[in-house]
Amino acid sequence: MGEKVSVSIKYMDKKAYDRLCAIAASKGKKIKTKSDLFEWVMKDYIDMHDIDEFRNPYLLNHITSVINSATRSTEKRLGGRLFTLVCELAINVSILNKIIYKYMNQYTDPRDAKADYDTFRQESIEELRSRDLAPMTYLDIIEQGDEE
Repeated sequence: MGEKVSVSIKYMDKKAYDRLCAIAASKGKKIKTKSDLFEWVMKDYIDMHDIDEFRNPYLLNHITSVINSATRSTEKRLGGRLFTLVCELAINVSILNKIIYKYMNQYTDPRDAKADYDTFRQESIEELRSRDLAPMTYLDIIEQGDEE
């Protein structure tokens, strides 16, 4: 520790003093004497206002909490949209599988069914390419959802 300077405070508002003690206790500071309390308060106050060197723990904690809150909110929103999208996709795939199964069971020769399936797949891919209907990214879907 550095050189000590004598500072004296005779009286202080009781509510303010109790509040300082509660703040120090909530931050895990063990205060034994009133001098310890006021030394801690002054050091904490100086640190809090030492923005020039960006050593302000309050500012850093506030920035961190804002970023964490925004991230959690975004993750929750995206997670909900992703869940909805995946559920809808699973339902549609199941419907298509049932249609394909019924249609393919009409063939007597399995090779004909496979040939038609391969043809349908190739035609679908070419159709998507020719119309510039490439599959959308998840971000495209989110942007559309925000516009609605």
